[in-house]
Amino acid sequence: MSLRWTTPTGLLFTTTIGLSTSTTVVAENASTYSIISGNLPDGLSFTSTGTIHGVVDYVENSTTSTFVVRAKNTESLKDRTFYIE
Repeated sequence: MSLRWTTPTGLLFTTTIGLSTSTTVVAENASTYSIISGNLPDGLSFTSTGTIHGVVDYVENSTTSTFVVRAKNTESLKDRTFYIE
């Protein structure tokens, strides 16, 4: 089964400090997801099901966190770049 990303590349969301957030990246036919480069904002976690959740830590200035997610199944893999402001 080939993979096809359904979550568009680029901005996933803009966070608000102190508020709980949760979103999921999706690729058709993916069995697992992992971050292969970059970082999430402090306070957020990433699961192997593609869910990003948590409460963003306080920062002095607005920042952008860029990261690459790899979607995988037994036959293939595909990477996609996202960012969170």
